[in-house]
Amino acid sequence: MKNILILTSCINPNTNIFAVGSIEERTNDLVKNINFLINKEIFNLIYVIDASQEISFLENTNLKNYLVEKGSKINENIKFLNFSINDSLKKEIKKKGKGFSEMKMLLKVLEEIKNKFNETVYIHKISGRYKIINIEYLIEKNYKILTTTNSKIILNQSHLFERTITNFYTFSSDLDLKVFYKVLEKVNDLFYKSFSVEKLFYSEIVMNVFIYSYRSRYLPKVDPNLKGGSTQGRLTRRRQIIKNFIYKYL
Repeated sequence: MKNILILTSCINPNTNIFAVGSIEERTNDLVKNINFLINKEIFNLIYVIDASQEISFLENTNLKNYLVEKGSKINENIKFLNFSINDSLKKEIKKKGKGFSEMKMLLKVLEEIKNKFNETVYIHKISGRYKIINIEYLIEKNYKILTTTNSKIILNQSHLFERTITNFYTFSSDLDLKVFYKVLEKVNDLFYKSFSVEKLFYSEIVMNVFIYSYRSRYLPKVDPNLKGGSTQGRLTRRRQIIKNFIYKYL
């Protein structure tokens, strides 16, 4: 079994649509999360990919060196990637928002994973700032689900709101990646209620009869001091309890 982690990050927000936190805050959250995950020793390989458009804050260094200077641990199993952005892509990200940027980063790493591994591996995506306290438990449960069912992707989902949770999910590398490209084509945070990544994962994956998705009732627990993306505010324990009930049962 090989567990591959993808941490998608944007230290310097590349769009004003639902951007949360300063460079310092976002860096601090990412570094804490990297160190937390390295200490868990549950991933064979960790990709940290960042899509900041303006990188002057790096002060003529690369992403790896910048994060190490800010306190990030490193080992032989972690790889840092700057996602290069041309002028055309800059405009598209500014127009469509962070969901579009995140899908571009995800697909960039998936291309590298596809070239690196011939065998099936299990891929876990986490939004870079989200420190998931029960990550070991989730990885164990999701591994069992993928190896004992025909499922290709595991999502937390609400049929009531027709949405999924996308700060964490797990899928097998033999999932047809065309579905991610479909999400990329449609995502637009300006029309968040209909074309966010969370909504599109529900319509394009959960409701797709040709994709074996699994509704997990094991939900991520995050640091209650974290400010959630898309202007959610602090993810207090009370808010998480309510959200967990909805995504477990409704």
